[in-house]
Amino acid sequence: MKVDKMKNKGFTLVELAIVMTIIGLLIGGILKGQEMINNARLTSFITGMKSYMAAKVSFQDKYSNLPGDFVLAQNKLPNCTDATFCFNGDGDGAIGDTSTSGFNASQAGINTTPQVETSMFWKHMALAGYITGINVSSDPTAPAWGITHPSSPFVGGLMIGYNREYSGSPNTDETGHFLMVIGDINNNASQGFGRNPLTPKQAWLIDKKLDDGMPNTGSVLTEHVGSRCKFGDANDDQYRLTETAGNCVLWFSID
Repeated sequence: MKVDKMKNKGFTLVELAIVMTIIGLLIGGILKGQEMINNARLTSFITGMKSYMAAKVSFQDKYSNLPGDFVLAQNKLPNCTDATFCFNGDGDGAIGDTSTSGFNASQAGINTTPQVETSMFWKHMALAGYITGINVSSDPTAPAWGITHPSSPFVGGLMIGYNREYSGSPNTDETGHFLMVIGDINNNASQGFGRNPLTPKQAWLIDKKLDDGMPNTGSVLTEHVGSRCKFGDANDDQYRLTETAGNCVLWFSID
């Protein structure tokens, strides 16, 4: 009986080398694609932050009031009516409730003044034609990313809040209004940030592009839960760039 030697023939070294090369190219392509996606997300996020900051300044220049806090919104803004859930602010120069110690951005879902100002911040700017990305008829008592608040190309979206100087949690003692990228729209910032949307490297790259690349100084600040985003709260502490989980929440000063 003849044995078909071709059936028992294995791969040659050349064939194995070709297979390994193809696998390497596929893996390299996947990794390169992931890098391109991450870079696109970073670029989109930075562009969005710049546009929101510019929109706030333009609104304030035109109406001499902060968006959200605008006391004459229903008289001056197109389609700002009770039917579109668009409300006046109290005109006190602050957006949202500033009476609590520490930064409390999560006033979404509350329909009374001043808390509702944190949702009206976005609606006033959208109705004035300065931003897109939200539903201008949305009900602030049903908060959702991309509906009442802008979404982020990462996890979650953006909120506005006011921080008082306070030596406690959260860790910064900066005073003023901040935009904050956060994971959970219903989570109170002082009780933990829900799903933290950014890795330390992502936060560092954004901070470096817009500010000084340091988590505790400048106009871009970083907060975290569990000390997994930065090494500490001193001015010279840096990001934990070896951490790969989303443990960072960025604050952007807009005052």
